[in-house]
Amino acid sequence: MTVKAHLVEVQGDGGTSARGEFEFVAAPSAGDQVVVGTLSGSLDVFRVNFIEHDPVAVPHTADTRADPRLTVFVTLIGDVD
Repeated sequence: MTVKAHLVEVQGDGGTSARGEFEFVAAPSAGDQVVVGTLSGSLDVFRVNFIEHDPVAVPHTADTRADPRLTVFVTLIGDVD
């Protein structure tokens, strides 16, 4: 089973940029490094700043979401060509 998470880059000016949805074997923690492929074929290396959890109530009803979600906020620390 994997954990789905939205990856959001926190930029130096305080702005943010959505980097997409990814699946993780386990939820990352603050301080972890995450490596993500880019459209150009290189790899971006990020440091995890913090995680926001969006849990699901148990039991859930037909009109509520059944899957918990994470948002992972990261800062770019380098790239690999």
